Amino acid sequence: MVDATYSIHPSLFWTAGGIVSTVADQLIWAKALVEGRLLSPQVHSEQFKMKPGSGRLNFYGFGALNMNGLIGHGGNINNFYTSFVGRYHGYDCVILVNGQAGDAEEKTFRAKAILEKVIKETGL
Repeated sequence: MVDATYSIHPSLFWTAGGIVSTVADQLIWAKALVEGRLLSPQVHSEQFKMKPGSGRLNFYGFGALNMNGLIGHGGNINNFYTSFVGRYHGYDCVILVNGQAGDAEEKTFRAKAILEKVIKETGL
């Protein structure tokens, strides 16, 4: 077995690798993002002025996206780690996915794909 702990250090990705947190911490952050408790009311309003996106991103503001009512933020580090935190129809969610080697060619954000599948299959 090979220890690959530091073969790609997350700090290489600047702020994407600059925090260590738990799912519970990220859920608190997701709620605060959507409810406007992170920034002043004026800045929050600007943050959520969505512009048309491309591909699967329907609309994107400043650090927040809206995909058919799924509001939050996703992340991806070379497809070995993907995440999504946000809210959909009153449900707050955090999805973290590691080990994305199989998805590297597809260039997908696996965490959002999982959430979209959950939404579709539950009929939310």
